[in-house]
Amino acid sequence: MLCALAATLPGLVAWSLAWESACASEATLQRALRLDTARLIDRRDPATPADIVADRPNPGATPASLPIRLPARIHRDDGNASAVLWLEIDLPGREAMPPAPAIYLPRMNDGGAFYLNGAPVFSLPWSDALTRVRWRRARWFVLPDEHVAAHANRLTMKIVNRDFLVDVPYLLLGERDEMERAAEDRQWLDQYGSQFTGFTAAIVGAFMLAIWWARRREPHYLLFGLSSLLWAVRTLNYSVETMPTELWWWWRGFHFLTVALATMTLAAFFHLFAGLSFRRWVWPMGLHAALGPVLVVASDVTAEVQHEEQRERHREEMEKAARLAALGELIGGVAHELNNPLTAILGFAELMEKASPGEDFEEEVEIIRKEALRARDIVRDLLFIARPGQVERGEVQIEAVVGHVERLRRPAWSQLGIEVSIDTAGMGSPIYGNEHQLTQVLLNLVTNAENAVKDNPRPRIAVRARTRGESAIIEVEDNGHGMDAATRDRIFEPFFTTRQGDGTGLGLSLSYSMVAAHDGQIEVQSTPGAGTIFRVVLPLRAEAPSPPEPASPAPAPAHARALVVDDEPSLRVLSQRLIGSMGHECAVAPDSATATALAQEQGFDLVICDYRLATETAGAVIAGFQQVAPGLVERTVIATGATTDPGVVELVERHNLRLIAKPYGIDEIAALLAEAAARR
Repeated sequence: MLCALAATLPGLVAWSLAWESACASEATLQRALRLDTARLIDRRDPATPADIVADRPNPGATPASLPIRLPARIHRDDGNASAVLWLEIDLPGREAMPPAPAIYLPRMNDGGAFYLNGAPVFSLPWSDALTRVRWRRARWFVLPDEHVAAHANRLTMKIVNRDFLVDVPYLLLGERDEMERAAEDRQWLDQYGSQFTGFTAAIVGAFMLAIWWARRREPHYLLFGLSSLLWAVRTLNYSVETMPTELWWWWRGFHFLTVALATMTLAAFFHLFAGLSFRRWVWPMGLHAALGPVLVVASDVTAEVQHEEQRERHREEMEKAARLAALGELIGGVAHELNNPLTAILGFAELMEKASPGEDFEEEVEIIRKEALRARDIVRDLLFIARPGQVERGEVQIEAVVGHVERLRRPAWSQLGIEVSIDTAGMGSPIYGNEHQLTQVLLNLVTNAENAVKDNPRPRIAVRARTRGESAIIEVEDNGHGMDAATRDRIFEPFFTTRQGDGTGLGLSLSYSMVAAHDGQIEVQSTPGAGTIFRVVLPLRAEAPSPPEPASPAPAPAHARALVVDDEPSLRVLSQRLIGSMGHECAVAPDSATATALAQEQGFDLVICDYRLATETAGAVIAGFQQVAPGLVERTVIATGATTDPGVVELVERHNLRLIAKPYGIDEIAALLAEAAARR
């Protein structure tokens, strides 16, 4: 035992010196201004990812500022969900502050940030999806002179908590050198105190085990030595300040298991050495030591699983909100862009109505046709973004993807005065991928560039696409404000945004995932004040399946019979005239009842059915055909403007139907009639 005490003597001397230094610092701390009154101005519990990364509070979130006396302890209901608390502390003016003012922060269990008059001055990492913070040592930070006001100052404290308790410490305002020295002394005690205690227990435990090994007849030495070693491990655990989240629950279970074993061995030692009753003392202590940690860990794991489910649902909601937000940004420009061709169509139609009989309208008809196709492309582009289709892959022309985005954003570029250059001449061959996802990626990059150049008096954006070796390269370059290294490192993190209150922080994260799904990568080059280049690198797939060769349609008979089901009277009239002009017969129906009656009375080679009728869908028409003319189901073609609608996709897949996108023209109808005639 004397040897064990001698081994701990250097540690005791070092500890006493550190304690003396810390006690000497207490006098310095007593002279500092104690900041022990604060106002709670915003509390987000539970907090969304946007709340966690926000750099300013939302005073409207709390009905009134609540005064708090520091130090304070705030209780929470769900310790596995993150919470954000914003507090304000009043500071004196420059004249009343000490020279080189600094803040002393006692040990704080949570992370967060400090803002002096709205400017960030200090931050601590917090527990999140990747890291868990267990405890903190004393800290200090300087109040920059350029942010200190002459008469009054406001220190805003943001606390990010992921526990059932929020411990808000008091703060001290003093001179920089004194605060630094006091914090270092307190850090030494906090950091090395648990380590010194743990090492001391380990030395004593090892010494006891050595005695037991030498004698082999006295088991109480074995039990006391094991208990000391286990308590040493438990104590040394507290010197770990942060750890990865994936190790958190393993560490927590190991910690409680260590405590249980240490308690049980100590209870057995008391039973053997002190003669305590096994039934009255040892068994209850062992049972409590074993069951307590199991119940705590089980409850923690259950709560964590529930929190993960909530976070996944919240992420899905945020992704939907991001898509709707992007759609909302497009609506104004698309409405303007759509009105242009509609104005031309309406104007030329009225001119033709008022023209003299026999006048040639070949030019006017061609203009109307082109403007109608232009309006169709605009609507399809909008639907393409608003409602994603299935993640199917095929040949994708990058030029078409760039064209989609250009048509969608051109009005906004004109309104914002952005000079945009597009160069796709270097694209030599198509790639193999999903057109919707690649369009969404490019749209996200372009809208980010638009926001980056808003403050530039001569905003410019360049979109380039080219082939290099076995890869396709898409670049979006802007002359905006650029990014520093810290922002570049986090730019693809979910919910990270530099536009607080104007953006979800999901655009680049989703783009990164979509590009990775194509076995590609996104690179970013940026320098503050020199603009940014986002580069998407996608592999060219030589093994992409080649499209099947179209079958040569058989010649159409002298006449074929078609049924068109549509609730729009004008489209029924158009269909009759269009099909009749090609020498075929056409019957029309406004609803499923009429279509079913016609199918029962007549035979048809082709049925073109609008998916969304006035009070029903094409599913009702198919159900009627199954009752009176089952063979007609396979001859039915669904016509709709929303080809990716989940109801449309489900109906088409269930009955193996053909699908045609509205608006359709004479060529599409002629091809369908030819195919139907070939099946007669």
